[in-house]
Amino acid sequence: MNHLANYWGCDNEPRRYHHTGPIASVYALREGLSRLAEEGLAASWENHRQCAEMLHEGLTNLGLELLVKDKSLRLPCVTGIKVPTDVNWKNVTDYAMKTYRVEISGGLGDLAGKIWRVGIMGYNATPDNVKLVLRALKEGIQLERQKSKL
Repeated sequence: MNHLANYWGCDNEPRRYHHTGPIASVYALREGLSRLAEEGLAASWENHRQCAEMLHEGLTNLGLELLVKDKSLRLPCVTGIKVPTDVNWKNVTDYAMKTYRVEISGGLGDLAGKIWRVGIMGYNATPDNVKLVLRALKEGIQLERQKSKL
């Protein structure tokens, strides 16, 4: 920590090189904060809530089951979706990435291979992006089910 304090100029010592700062992350943080300042915090929270509700409703309409059943416990920025037993989770995520450049993550730990994780955050929290995720999931699942019938 003393090395970092020196790198950040928090002591009265001559500055020593410790590491190259994460410049891309600093610019990303600045852009994110700039967008948040333009939109306003309350409006941003409301937008994320609306997009999450849109996603949850769309998933339910597709016949998918959310990991967290109690709506009051769900996060607006990350949604866990149970993978149907007749579907290969990885094939669906690969389809979404290859076809739409939409990244859908798999579960971690005990939930690996059992859930998908979808993040709707910041710049991606738009109704159009939610629709794109739903479309990618719907098509990917349909393809998987067609394969299993062959």
